[in-house]
Amino acid sequence: MLKLQLKIWLACLLLSANLFAESKNSYTFGEMNFSAKIVQDSILVLIKAPTKGWLAVGLNSENSIVGSDLKMFRVVSGKVEFEDQFTTGFGIHPQDSELGGTSNVKIISGSENEKFTEILFQIPMVSKDKFDFKIEPNKKFWLILAYSTEDDFQHHSIMRKHKEIEIR
Repeated sequence: MLKLQLKIWLACLLLSANLFAESKNSYTFGEMNFSAKIVQDSILVLIKAPTKGWLAVGLNSENSIVGSDLKMFRVVSGKVEFEDQFTTGFGIHPQDSELGGTSNVKIISGSENEKFTEILFQIPMVSKDKFDFKIEPNKKFWLILAYSTEDDFQHHSIMRKHKEIEIR
C-alpha cells in the first residue's frame, strides 16, 4: 500500500510540475510560491512555502484580508487537511459551512518535509456559494498568501503578503 501511495504522490508531483512549467500565472511572495492554471471551468492551484505549518490563499476584489475567500491547508501525518473559510473580520475566519455556504476545494495532492509544504488543489472559477470569490480570466483581483510555522489554523502567520494579479 505504501508503494502505491508513493507512486501516486510522485505521479501527482510530476503532473503538477509539467502543468505549471510554462504558466504565466506563477507568482512569488517572499519565499512562498503560487501557480495557477485554468482547467475548463476551474482553477488548478499549486502553493509552496518553507514551513511545516499551514498555508493559506485568500481571494478578494479589494486589498484586504477582511471579506476574503480564504482557503487554509495543512499536512498532518501525511494527509492534507483544509478549511474553506470567509474572513468576516481581522482574525475572524469561520468556515463557509458555518455561514451557510459549502466547501468546494478539491485536494489533488500535498506533502511536507523538513524544508517545505506543498499543496495542489482545485476550485471552481464560479461557485454557487456566496462566500466564494468569482475568478474571471484576465480580470485583476487581490491574491493574499500566508503561512505559519504551526498547523493550528488559529496560529498567526509569519508571512502574509497581498498582490494584485490576474489569471490568464
